[in-house]
Amino acid sequence: MKITRPGTLSEAVQRSSSRGDSLQPNFSEFLDEFYIHLRPSLRDDDALAAMLVDEPAPVGAIVDAFLAATAEHLMHRSRFLRGTAYNDGRNSEEAATHFRDSPTAFRRRMLFVCADPLRRARMPKDARWWAFEEF
Repeated sequence: MKITRPGTLSEAVQRSSSRGDSLQPNFSEFLDEFYIHLRPSLRDDDALAAMLVDEPAPVGAIVDAFLAATAEHLMHRSRFLRGTAYNDGRNSEEAATHFRDSPTAFRRRMLFVCADPLRRARMPKDARWWAFEEF
């Protein structure tokens, strides 16, 4: 039986919820799949947008805010969509220590993370990637 990565952010959440698993493994697999589709030879903006367009089912306030920030950040980072992702009710009231470095999509939701919270080995190694590598 071939196991496939979640094809959408919503699917990653659904898989975790239906199996009672932690979101992290499915979320990481989704990011890998997204980054594979960012490769110049495979890039298809419609396919990338489809991976983010469906709003995941609510999980909890902080996780919901993180998922909305993730979708928005990926949209901006891949330069194919602008604007916000999902509804503005997915904002967190929590604060942490990474205020200065947090990407805008996360900061707007009061989520303070490292400068590149979605970093994975399969990420395209563009100018932004190398900037954080030297950080």
